[in-house]
Amino acid sequence: MSVNINNIFKILFLLFLIFIFSPKSYAADFQTNYKIDYFLDENNGNPQTKVKLRIDIKSLIPGQYISKFSISFPKYFKIDNPTALSNEPITPDIVSTDLATTIKLDLPQPKNNDDITTIYMDFLQENLFKINGNIWEVILPTILIEKGNDYQISLHLPEATDKKISISKPKPTLNEGKTVTWTNPDTKTIYATFGNKQIYKLHLLYHLQNTQIRRVFTDVAFPPDSLYQKIFINSISVKPDKVFTDSDGNFIGRYILNPTEKKDIVFDGTAELLTLPRSEIKYYNLQQLTAQKKYLLEKNKYWSVNLQTNLTDTQDIFSYVSSSLSYDTHHFDKKTKRLGAMEALKHPELAVCTEYTDLFVALTRQKGIYSREVEGFGFANDSEIRPISLNSDILHAWPEYFDSNLSEWVPVDPTWQSTSGINYFSSFDLNHIAFAFHGKDPEYPFPAGMYKVTNTKDVKVTASSSIPKEKVEVKVISFPVDEHIFGEREYSAKLSLENKGNTYLWNIPIKVSTPLIMSDKELLVNSLAPMEKKDITIKYRTPKVYSTQPVDISFLINNSVNYSVTTALMPFYFDIALKTGIVIIGLFILLFVLPYIFRNVLRVIRKPKI
Repeated sequence: MSVNINNIFKILFLLFLIFIFSPKSYAADFQTNYKIDYFLDENNGNPQTKVKLRIDIKSLIPGQYISKFSISFPKYFKIDNPTALSNEPITPDIVSTDLATTIKLDLPQPKNNDDITTIYMDFLQENLFKINGNIWEVILPTILIEKGNDYQISLHLPEATDKKISISKPKPTLNEGKTVTWTNPDTKTIYATFGNKQIYKLHLLYHLQNTQIRRVFTDVAFPPDSLYQKIFINSISVKPDKVFTDSDGNFIGRYILNPTEKKDIVFDGTAELLTLPRSEIKYYNLQQLTAQKKYLLEKNKYWSVNLQTNLTDTQDIFSYVSSSLSYDTHHFDKKTKRLGAMEALKHPELAVCTEYTDLFVALTRQKGIYSREVEGFGFANDSEIRPISLNSDILHAWPEYFDSNLSEWVPVDPTWQSTSGINYFSSFDLNHIAFAFHGKDPEYPFPAGMYKVTNTKDVKVTASSSIPKEKVEVKVISFPVDEHIFGEREYSAKLSLENKGNTYLWNIPIKVSTPLIMSDKELLVNSLAPMEKKDITIKYRTPKVYSTQPVDISFLINNSVNYSVTTALMPFYFDIALKTGIVIIGLFILLFVLPYIFRNVLRVIRKPKI
């Protein structure tokens, strides 16, 4: 049976309680306190988590008590082996439907006319706790409680673990020892991650084909470094003819294709996702923003809306987008094209991640807030709660906006907020792997999974607990200097560098040591992608000298690579003498040699024939 997952979670999502009272009693006649304890077990071979639930129900009217009680869970959070106790053991009645599993209890009459009924329940629950590579991921159901009631959720970690909570939505009330506690949470779910980094192995295929009868080039977007992402390259089967970083920060490999030529590129690497922003990337992003500003507010066919709203900031826009659209689980079965922001508002029931993203980008740009789209991979074992789109391959899209107070790009996910109830605005998670950034063009460059000739599976992502060893290697290709240079002159030359390592290099320092007068003795190369080559212009001036002397120009690059060249510094009058000599020789040729040659040529031409 097919169901709309978004509607399920809007109506039923996660945990709700239904009380059935005696005929003349109402919920307002009782005060109810809830305490739920979850016990994580990393050695448990099955996906079930032990849960203990205590409910204290106090009657506010003497002599009135609850005779029936039921608790329901969406089917995704299936329960098993329930037991119940209230003064005496109770046999639970389990009712399952396509949407939910409900436990129904017939409660005994309280003893001694006690006005408090206490229910104890133990059961096993599925899909709460996932071990994904290097991190633990927990999604806990919550209930909506009436004012005056108390609700406490406690998560108990195994005694042997050293895992620490890194992401929590919402923030816990208490984090002490091996127990994390939330009191009266006001969100539909609690999302928590333990571990400060996640590691994914990437195996990506790019199928290139030139259908023309002339040579062409094709640009391929490899997974880039970003504020929360570090890429390690194990291998790229065919080395690009050129590597560069585009204006959006994409890691581009350019391939030259001969007429009708085909190339299959295999990228094997690792993505390390972090909970804290990388300071070196933050500095780079700020420098990039200066050039990006000219297009980060532009409208196009996908990022344009004609809508007057009272939305004032990114929080308002995010809430509006996540609540206005409804995720269409059958979108790709219909092969529906990308709608864009305006069409998504007209047909909100047809939205997938691209529509949520397009609408967010369009509305933020309309308000003068810099924003862009990220296309990549959403790692989710629970596709009912956090769906992924199937557009030629398993891809996901989400937006980023530039926070001027933080001076950094902030990723958000209105799609998963809408489908899961998890807060994807205030903090992110470690499940979003960026393949391509779209700030300038909503469709280019294509992310991995979009380079196809036939219907193939080209994206494979697996969680891992091991990280490759970082190889840092900068190679100096050349620094061309004349064999002789002259005093009292200005020169410039290009220092050509190549990143021979397996990761990006950021803010590479270059220190120059030489007796020459340098415009800058310390330089900084903002970034150098793996396999990328860059030319850095070095300007210098020569001092006044009166005798020829050897001169060294030495470089210390990235505090590890030494490179030097030697030239001969000659007195300035050598240069004058040389130039004077060249002028004299030129005049001699012009005044004497050329006329002599010209007269002899004429003599031969005019010589009478016999």
